[in-house]
Amino acid sequence: MSASRLPESFPKVLVIEDDFDHLELLSYALNKYAVTLRLAQSGLAGWKILQSERIDLVILDYALPDLDGLALLKRMRAFTRSHPVVMLTSHNERWLKEEACRSGVNYLIQKTAVGSFLTKLGDIVAQELGLRKKSTPPSLMGVRDFTAFLQSSIN
Repeated sequence: MSASRLPESFPKVLVIEDDFDHLELLSYALNKYAVTLRLAQSGLAGWKILQSERIDLVILDYALPDLDGLALLKRMRAFTRSHPVVMLTSHNERWLKEEACRSGVNYLIQKTAVGSFLTKLGDIVAQELGLRKKSTPPSLMGVRDFTAFLQSSIN
């Protein structure tokens, strides 16, 4: 998997997700925007990137093996409040939503149906970074595109 290779003038999005399949899917969906992607598969790897690079938006999974998303969010907010944070979760507990809000999350998206959460995420990325979609709507992955993506992941 490769991150976007675009000039530094493009907004930089950090995706912190430990599940390789989800990371591939997010990368695929976000590569349709004019952004530079930085990818991390653990909370600590994401934290290192945040400390050393200018990041414009963070997409953060809640369930990370080394440092859960809430702990990392609290660390990030103690460090800076300058970039929006989108937390992704498959959990639907009220306490998680409340704690994420108290900790400074800008958006909390449940990983439900693939198309639904990718649409929400694409809309947030476009809104927060002032971006237009490259050509076809990137936040709406068609059945044919999604099937091709899944088949390429299997091979």
